[in-house]
Amino acid sequence: MKQGQYDEAEHLLLDALSEAEKFTEPDERLSNSLNSLAFLYFKQGKYSLAEPLLERSINIASKVLNPESADLVLLMRALANVYSKENKFSEAETYYKKVIAIEKLPSNKDMIELAASLADLGFLYFHNGKLKEAADTLSEALSIYTSASGTNAADIADISNSLAAIYFQQGKYSQAEPLLLRSLSLQEKIHGLNSPQLVAVLNNLAEVCKEEHNLSKAEEYFFKAKEICEQNRGLDSFKAKSLTGLSQIAYQKGDLKDAPEFSKEAISLLDATSGHKNFDVAINLDNLGLIYLKQNKLKDAQIQFKEALSLFSSLVGPHHPETLKVEYHMALLSLSEGKLEEAEAIIIRSLISYGKLFGKDNAITKEIAREYALLLRKTKRPEIAQEVEKQYNLR
Repeated sequence: MKQGQYDEAEHLLLDALSEAEKFTEPDERLSNSLNSLAFLYFKQGKYSLAEPLLERSINIASKVLNPESADLVLLMRALANVYSKENKFSEAETYYKKVIAIEKLPSNKDMIELAASLADLGFLYFHNGKLKEAADTLSEALSIYTSASGTNAADIADISNSLAAIYFQQGKYSQAEPLLLRSLSLQEKIHGLNSPQLVAVLNNLAEVCKEEHNLSKAEEYFFKAKEICEQNRGLDSFKAKSLTGLSQIAYQKGDLKDAPEFSKEAISLLDATSGHKNFDVAINLDNLGLIYLKQNKLKDAQIQFKEALSLFSSLVGPHHPETLKVEYHMALLSLSEGKLEEAEAIIIRSLISYGKLFGKDNAITKEIAREYALLLRKTKRPEIAQEVEKQYNLR
């Protein structure tokens, strides 16, 4: 629908609502007018206008409909979606839970709708950083989708991809990989082998393989994603993500010629499409810092790390894993500069923060602990180094 058609529809629905207001509540005509206008506003992204209409409609419907009515459930889910779009987490969670409680009653036979509601709640948890709740809820939704008849394969693919992203953040790579392979297989069947729809899954699968140190497979997936992006318009942000991964792989392989070029191209694409104040720009600045550190270009490394840290701090805050990772990389820079006390302070802070976020068995937590133990040995404190190695099971 074009803007002119939206304007015309809004005018007609406002007139209808004005007429319906003349009827005494509760009246079906008033509810219908409120709902129609609310859904029109939702389609236009005018969530603040849709919210009071749906709240009023639910209030009216609650007086005349059975509490388990499908119509009432539909309205509550719509309001939860509005709250979610407005980043009103608590309100959205409350209404999703109300909907799910009704849909879990024995009288409900529509398991697909229950799975959809669980998925919506899981996505809400995911986007608000509640990873455990997100994983539990999305797992339940995926289980229902997998066993129920009439399931849309695209829904299974989307949930598998999101659940894999959660496991990836938790460092559970062996659990993430089969979900991504499943999602990729489904997407290929739905959209074809060279569809733009595959790019996000390919990039995510490459990230998992990279963390599992299967660099050749990761590189293959990143190049495949990059190739699809170059064959289609409007995928520059996805191409930038592929280039970011290729830069990191080149760095790990010791290819210090291609690694910075991949990151510089990624930053250029992101600057043109999303602006410089961007999460993925910060990732690539951090990449460049590590590359320059490896090349012993310490001043250049410092410039990249400082800008990356500034971006991450403003975008996601000081306690986000990527912010903490850059701080740790700055500790490595301090070590190269011979500033051992400064480096130790940052390493201890990073180790405590990562341990709280992901536990002692996380790969990056172990990496930081290993670097700390090396520093302790370098500064002639072998007993403390042994304690750190034992605490983090480094041997």
